[in-house]
Amino acid sequence: MRILHLARCELKELQGIQAFPQLEELYVGFNDIEELFDVGFCEHLQVLDFEGNNVGSVEQLYYLKRCP
Repeated sequence: MRILHLARCELKELQGIQAFPQLEELYVGFNDIEELFDVGFCEHLQVLDFEGNNVGSVEQLYYLKRCP
């Protein structure tokens, strides 16, 4: 799977997202996500849409450094 749309699904976390090793685009806008830790394991991720979530600290962006 290369593209995953999970917007407005009342998600609270992204634990297990690394089960999609070829994921290139992830759309998780308007959920209740607070942490981006698991997204950092998506080695092929090129697009991440997480607007309208509960990511409250800039430090959460640190986990995205591993993405291309």
